[in-house]
Amino acid sequence: MLYFKMLCCLYADLHFILLCSLSGDVQIVRELVTNLLTVLFINVFSVHCLGFSNLFILILQHIEDLTQEKFSLQRALEASRTLAESLAAENSSLTDYFSPQISIVNRLKSDMESLEEEIKAQLDGAQDVVELWPAMQ
Repeated sequence: MLYFKMLCCLYADLHFILLCSLSGDVQIVRELVTNLLTVLFINVFSVHCLGFSNLFILILQHIEDLTQEKFSLQRALEASRTLAESLAAENSSLTDYFSPQISIVNRLKSDMESLEEEIKAQLDGAQDVVELWPAMQ
């Protein structure tokens, strides 16, 4: 919208300068062109500054968004660290609890294997007795 207003003013000023130049008054034309260029420069500079101002505002907003995201990520990282520490403590506690039980389970397995071997030996002995029994009678 601002550009449209500037173009309308520029057109009106150029039209007036053209009419003055047809009248032959060079001094007025020179002043009008100087004024027009000054106004044009000021308007372009204002638009340019507005553009930079808007760009600066956008950059500041982007920096603010990145800062918020950074803080959010830092909070998430801290929560992750806390959870990791909690899980490590729980793992250590469970390891301490189950380590003695593992040795008990291993000892029971060993006892069971030796008992299985003993039973197998007794079964072999009983089988031999069964086979020899008719001959003993």
